[in-house]
Amino acid sequence: MKKLRILSAAAIVFALAGCNSEPSETEITQAVQKNIDQANAQVQKMAGSAIQTDGFMTKLHSLRKISCDQTGKGEQYNCKVEVDITAPLVGERKTVSQINLVKDNDGWDVVQ
Repeated sequence: MKKLRILSAAAIVFALAGCNSEPSETEITQAVQKNIDQANAQVQKMAGSAIQTDGFMTKLHSLRKISCDQTGKGEQYNCKVEVDITAPLVGERKTVSQINLVKDNDGWDVVQ
């Protein structure tokens, strides 16, 4: 009976440990793309329909997660990623960047 309690307690600890896990590469990519989509929508809104905005849109080509470190309490992480992106006035570049992410009810979000 004692072994069963220990095994049950261990299972609960492992299950709870999984609840506070760092974002995956897919989740980081989705959060960054969501952020880019919001910025692009603002550009289109400001420019209106009379101006061709393609040259002012940011495009994410790829993202590779390098590492993530938990910051503070809860589900907040500072992640190091390699990003291949095309940005206005800069063009296409592949860089290593730090991205701050926080998890809420809708998934991961980039925080500035």
